[in-house]
Amino acid sequence: LTSLTTDASSSKGKSQTNLRGGPAVVQRIRQRLRGRLRADVRLGSVKAFGDLLGRLHRDVADSVKLPLSRIFRSYTYTMNAFGARLTPKQVHKLRRHHAVAMVRPDRMVQQRTVHVPTFLELPATLWGSNGGQKKAGEGMIIGVVDSGIWPEHPSFDDAGYGPIPSRWTGLCVNTSDFSGACNRKVIGARMYSAGLKTADVPIDFSQDYNSPRDNNGHGSWCSGAAAGNAGVQVRMGGAAFGAASGIAPRARIAMYKAMWKLVGYEGASGAMSDVYAAVDQAVADGVDVVSISVGGGLGSYFDDVTFVTAAKAGVFAALAAGNQGMPPLSPSVYATIDNYSPFYLTVGASSTDRRYMATLALANGVQLQGLSWGGSNKQMSLVDGSNAVKPFTSSTKARLCYTNSLTASKVSGKILFCERGENTLGDKLQAATTAGAAALVIGNVPGGVNNTVFLRAAIPVIHLNASASEALRRYLGTSRPTARLSAPYGVDNFLAPIIADFSSRGPVTNPSLAPSPGVATNDILKPDVVGPGVNLWGPWRAQYPSSDPNNFGLLSGTSMATPQMAGIALLMLQKHPDWTPAQVISAMMSTAAVRTNQGGAIPAGDTGSAASPWDMGAGHISPKRVLDPGLTYNAGIREFANFLAGQDAGKAAGLFSSLGTLSPVPAYNLNRASISVSRLRKTVTVVRTVTNVAKAMSTYRATVVAPGSVSVSVSPSVFSIPEGGSVTYKVTITPKKVTNSFSFGSLTWKDRQGHVVRSVIAVQTIS
Repeated sequence: LTSLTTDASSSKGKSQTNLRGGPAVVQRIRQRLRGRLRADVRLGSVKAFGDLLGRLHRDVADSVKLPLSRIFRSYTYTMNAFGARLTPKQVHKLRRHHAVAMVRPDRMVQQRTVHVPTFLELPATLWGSNGGQKKAGEGMIIGVVDSGIWPEHPSFDDAGYGPIPSRWTGLCVNTSDFSGACNRKVIGARMYSAGLKTADVPIDFSQDYNSPRDNNGHGSWCSGAAAGNAGVQVRMGGAAFGAASGIAPRARIAMYKAMWKLVGYEGASGAMSDVYAAVDQAVADGVDVVSISVGGGLGSYFDDVTFVTAAKAGVFAALAAGNQGMPPLSPSVYATIDNYSPFYLTVGASSTDRRYMATLALANGVQLQGLSWGGSNKQMSLVDGSNAVKPFTSSTKARLCYTNSLTASKVSGKILFCERGENTLGDKLQAATTAGAAALVIGNVPGGVNNTVFLRAAIPVIHLNASASEALRRYLGTSRPTARLSAPYGVDNFLAPIIADFSSRGPVTNPSLAPSPGVATNDILKPDVVGPGVNLWGPWRAQYPSSDPNNFGLLSGTSMATPQMAGIALLMLQKHPDWTPAQVISAMMSTAAVRTNQGGAIPAGDTGSAASPWDMGAGHISPKRVLDPGLTYNAGIREFANFLAGQDAGKAAGLFSSLGTLSPVPAYNLNRASISVSRLRKTVTVVRTVTNVAKAMSTYRATVVAPGSVSVSVSPSVFSIPEGGSVTYKVTITPKKVTNSFSFGSLTWKDRQGHVVRSVIAVQTIS
């Protein structure tokens, strides 16, 4: 069993304790539902075994004089564990208890925050293969762990839906502000906050609902992105943006609220123990997929054992990579990426080919286009920051719009022009807002950085490239210049995808700083894939940002990419109900795109250089190929247990005692669709097993592009494999030179039926 702690060194520490032996999913429960081996908690044996585990939890607690009132959760479906508030003495006793495999601390987590179906070519691919948009996701259920849901939004209307799938065993919480809120679309809603309460972290109910209702907007957005209804019109700020659709628009939604507005925290946050509780219940309720757009930094692989058992139950999980961008140079911080475990899909964010633009129409007839959320289209005076300089301030600072550099009386109610450079764009925006500008124009300068940035703020902002800025600057030199800033509009066919600046990356820059075994080895490459996550529309809570009845939010983040990958997984499982979660992840990775819509290498947005696998994993999701990948790399509970045994044999043996003797394997030998070997000094052999999921026998040939620091050989390099058959091959990697950094290559298997099965190879050689 396991227990969680927020601070095991504190007398108020909250912990989770994992007991020896498996949970109900491992011990009892699988039967075939919808053609898939799935957990079915309706079986009497499952309920009885869960009750037995609950009694065992109480017995262990009694043995260390832990009052039942201090246990806030028993996990019986995906973990054999309980969460409790422990004293240091109790932590010590539990760690020595014969029935306890592990005691670990709880940790805080935060959220990671129309055109997409067309950009991903869903109408001709995943939708078409599942009966079209009107049937895409039919019969599937997604569990979203987030900040709640606004069920009255038209994206969640149940008109035209049939009965709820019979396997569903969940419920809908009823409160004064969430009474009768569920329907045949939103079929379940629960809430989790016991971990927060145990840790004495207060929820600010003046800014949140004590119910599954969403006061943040994030949970509604993610639910809609994955499975919102098709054909819902997006109209915001007087502009029309077309019809919205979730990736799997006919799937049913269950909300598990574990993220709250907390006193002293920005946005919505929660305790990881509550997230685990939500996943535990979602598996029991009968979901097919869980989407979790939260993160709290690197934890231990052992922290995520609940996802091992969720996968055993047939439940696919997608988690956000995080929004911290490139790894910092500071040696005290060893990674930016969240959710590093191999038991689920870790999702980074990228752009689509659509940009939101507006036109700055000058009174002299010149029209300048730039990235913008648009304006009111009213004729207003223009002012250059250098002509609104505050007394005792340099004109240079005013031209660049430093904070407190502008005279408000010369700026108020006008469109302000600020030159790019030196201070941040946020600083310029703050200066403009403080001075009372009606709108802000940021202009690039010749010879400087010439990319443009989309900014959505309290006042309209448009960002112009250098040539447009020069045209505006010339006009500003005339008498009484005026202009109109148009409403926004979407423009397609830009270069895409580009890895988002904010999307978190690997590798772990200083593994020696990892606090315990099993934390973030670079022999597991993350993220797994990237998907659209920049400036995307999704359903929003009511009363924001206007009184429009159909509220939508335009958001960016790996939070946005994650539910879309979860939606794609729903469609993949709808078509292939016999695939395991590992096979779904494999198909996404091995078919991912590594080129843009213009044929070049995918760029890393923050550097402009080509993205590496640590930026984008296997590449950008490619829905047109995921249903027919040819080969998949499968892994189940024993493979994951052996991987964990390679990290800490004692812990793994306790957690998976029901599996018998484990065979520890190094992380690079976990059967995944990518290969990563860190700290290589001598030749290693990587072993992989592929399964043919195509409908016929095929012969595959290997093509290797070796990383520059090593030589790579594959045996066998050619094999024939029958339908449903498996083949094991070996990759021998020998160092040629020391680089201390990672170099990259690939291994690609091809057959004559058009299957291309690609694996990234990442290798770090050291002396």
